[in-house]
Amino acid sequence: MTRIGKKLAAVFLTVAMIITLMPLMSQAAYAEGETYYTVTFDSDGGTPVPSQSVLEGSAPTYPTSPTKEGYTFYRWMKDGEIIESFSKLEITEDTTLTALWATKVTARLSGETSEDRAGY
Repeated sequence: MTRIGKKLAAVFLTVAMIITLMPLMSQAAYAEGETYYTVTFDSDGGTPVPSQSVLEGSAPTYPTSPTKEGYTFYRWMKDGEIIESFSKLEITEDTTLTALWATKVTARLSGETSEDRAGY
């Protein structure tokens, strides 16, 4: 076998091992007896935010804030209540968090533009 042939064989063997082991590695990430819940982010008309799988009793990772034309993202809400601290949020069931938006108000003063948060 040539030097190139040996290298190609090694590459194919490595790829085959990775493909074979990946399902086992992902299963190991979810240890037996642990419960994970889905946290869904409802951006309320804003850009999509990916859901997260969160270990029971843990907090989700703060996601990238969505954007929405004419609005400024303010905070996330759970069950109609503003979430003050993501780190204190304990997930114990599948949960949907909803975006809270502030209307952008633009005013021109002396040729300058300023934005205020209003309407939340």
